[in-house]
Amino acid sequence: MYYVVKARTVFHNQNTNEIEFRATIKKFEDQNPIDARKAAFNFKNQFIRGILTEGLHLTEEEIGWNPNTKQIEKLTDREIRKLLNPFLDYEDSEKETILNSEDVQEVIIDWQSPDDTIAWYSQFNNGIWIILVHNDTDPDLVIEDDIVIDKITKYEEPLPTPPLYTNLEIEYKLYKKYEFDTEDYVTVVHFFDDEEFLEGYSEKENETEEEAQSRHLEGSYKVFKCLKTSFDWSGYEKINWWENSTSNIKYKEPDELPITVNEAFNNGESHLVEFKPGLLNWENSDRDIELEIAQTLCAFLNSKGGYLFIGIADKDKKVYGVKFPDNSKDKFLREFTRIKARHLPPYLAHNINGEFYMIENKTVFVITVYPCIDPVFLRKKDEQNNKTLKEFYIRSDASSRHLYDIEEILRYCRLRDQNNLNRD
Repeated sequence: MYYVVKARTVFHNQNTNEIEFRATIKKFEDQNPIDARKAAFNFKNQFIRGILTEGLHLTEEEIGWNPNTKQIEKLTDREIRKLLNPFLDYEDSEKETILNSEDVQEVIIDWQSPDDTIAWYSQFNNGIWIILVHNDTDPDLVIEDDIVIDKITKYEEPLPTPPLYTNLEIEYKLYKKYEFDTEDYVTVVHFFDDEEFLEGYSEKENETEEEAQSRHLEGSYKVFKCLKTSFDWSGYEKINWWENSTSNIKYKEPDELPITVNEAFNNGESHLVEFKPGLLNWENSDRDIELEIAQTLCAFLNSKGGYLFIGIADKDKKVYGVKFPDNSKDKFLREFTRIKARHLPPYLAHNINGEFYMIENKTVFVITVYPCIDPVFLRKKDEQNNKTLKEFYIRSDASSRHLYDIEEILRYCRLRDQNNLNRD
């Protein structure tokens, strides 16, 4: 078992005024695989340091290069990826020639990308990869000969494309199987699987559409063990993390809400504030808390935004705190995501955020909703007629008001658009 670093970058040669593609490949092998792994990542870091210093003319001090640890300490993983983007994108011709560094060994090879990078996030097979090569034939692992455990390809907003989490799982399983030393590299990652989610769902026998949606949503959440890499997984546990922030969906920025969370709690329920005692429906109760929450979110989206507090009584403002299903915050967050996915359009990821707060020594879940300029309709399943209805809600004083009449909805949207235009 050994590691290989492969890189293919593009440069503008100012002497010849031509675009040049440069490929690098280097093998790392050791009796202790974790040492080969560390050497491969150190080489990758040195390769990147060469591009940043000799290609972008940044100083080692500016990037925080530590020659002892072979780490770039002043730039985050995502900052590094964005800086490397011009050297991975053939479209950008404003590049400077990088000098041959003693850390970089260039070779001419018949280039094929080590994974499916060509698919949609990089057009030209450019990138930097760390690959694990092994000879294990265990069919239970179901693996290819070579697996990519780390990659840097063209950066796509809002988040870079992650490596295949299944590859990282396989690497970890191989280490465990052969009892290789993992040192302190083991970590746990939470990931919302975009590929599985976007494949859609199908209903099983005797299963309702809502049950199928809920099963599909829960199945798209992955929690896996792997060995640490430099890749920053924060944000990938959220549904629709791949949504482009520059899409045509219009939403207001967070600082446009006129009050803070503390002010919202102290002021009590209003057109900007709503309290709910819990997130999920109670047993033996006719009250549909989940639907009430979805209606409130829809109303905030169609109005001026606001805060929805979960774990506070809506009658007397008594703070109960939230209860976690199976004592798990992760499951609580999945239930929250399920409610949003069941009742609201998927493109509203930027408009609805939830965080845990301590209020009166109790854990409360606060949902911050930013207004959406486009009209938002709530989806509601009509069980009796087996069809999905769409409903429109707005905030009126301290409650959510259902607008039934189409003409009334159109009139409301026109007036709101006119008010927004006048404010701008």
